[in-house]
Amino acid sequence: MYADIVLNNSYSRIKESLVYKVPETFTLKKGDLIIAPFRNKKMAGLVLNTHENTPNFTTQYVENFLSPNIFLYEWQLKLAEWISDYYFCSLLDVYKLFLPKGIWKISKSNPEINSNESSERPTNDLKKINAKAKDNTH
Repeated sequence: MYADIVLNNSYSRIKESLVYKVPETFTLKKGDLIIAPFRNKKMAGLVLNTHENTPNFTTQYVENFLSPNIFLYEWQLKLAEWISDYYFCSLLDVYKLFLPKGIWKISKSNPEINSNESSERPTNDLKKINAKAKDNTH
């Protein structure tokens, strides 16, 4: 499987998206936040689409999820496209409006944020989220 991904860099303001190969162990969906290589860096990105169309060029693999609990819904992606067309701005700039500030940064101090062993979208268990938030405030 392949994914069209917009990365958090200036190239995405021009080209909009890049194609990456998805590891078989991943379950990527539209709107997921991921980590992918770009040149010699790892960059945060947003999955715009998944497909089975093999490109005519070599592709790199998606490396991990950026934050398994934060993603964009289908309606948010469609609204972002409309805003981009109406106001003549890049999709990347619009997507940033829908996401928490700083989410695009890859955390080096807290690698737990970026790891998702099962690579599946987790359920939002409020008890677990609240317990983790309390642990982080002490």
